[in-house]
Amino acid sequence: NNSDLYFELSLTDGSTNKNVTLYPRSTQLITANEEAASLTGEVVSTYVRSDQHLKVNFPLN
Repeated sequence: NNSDLYFELSLTDGSTNKNVTLYPRSTQLITANEEAASLTGEVVSTYVRSDQHLKVNFPLN
């Protein structure tokens, strides 16, 4: 996270959900299943509409 803000992520890895906090000016290591092609999730600390969080996708190739 190369910003002055922190972000809270709710990541989905198959049927498992993980909550991750990305702190300002820091690096976070996130693990995933070896078979996973990508991680998807929502930035629950950021809204794109009043009823919807920012959705993210992290390809793992």
